[in-house]
Order: sequence, then C-alpha cells, then structure tokens
Amino acid sequence: MKKIHKTWLFLIITFTASYSLAGLFYLFGGNFKGPYGTIMGALYMLIPMLSVLLIEKGIYKEKIKEPLRISFKLNLWFLAAILIPILLNILSMGISLLLP
Repeated sequence: MKKIHKTWLFLIITFTASYSLAGLFYLFGGNFKGPYGTIMGALYMLIPMLSVLLIEKGIYKEKIKEPLRISFKLNLWFLAAILIPILLNILSMGISLLLP
C-alpha cells in the first residue's frame, strides 16, 4: 500500500467529516436559525482540530505539543492576546460614536 502524505490525509479526513456532518444536518432538516444551528456550527469548527488529533495521535502515534510548538509559558504574546482585542473594541466603539 502506498503511504499517504500527512497533508493529503488531513485534507481527506477533514473534508469527508465536514461534508458528512453538513450533509446529515441538512438531510435531517437542520436549520441555522436556532440552537441546533449554533451547536452544528460549533461542532463543524472543531473538525479540523479533531482531524489533526486523529492523524497525529491515532495514526502516526506522535506527540502534539512539540511539532506544533505549543507552549504555555507566560510571555509577551499572552499580554498581546489580551490587550489587542480590548484595544480594537475600544477603537471600534470610538469610531462608531463619531459616525451619525
């Protein structure tokens, strides 16, 4: 059997799961105007992450944190991640108050 590159495997699993979930939601009469649509949207956004976890941990038996460079050490980027959305919110509110 020919070995599939991780990128192609990710794309195949992600698109298959995404279209399957969306198709089943549509076939069962799903509507995005209610709580079920919100739940569907939240689940739909998790599919790429679940695909990566399946490929890295399930198929290739590799670690997750080191290749993706995930670190929870406090650094300047944590401060930026907290302050930038607050700053953008204040700026957008200020601009919207200036417009009639």
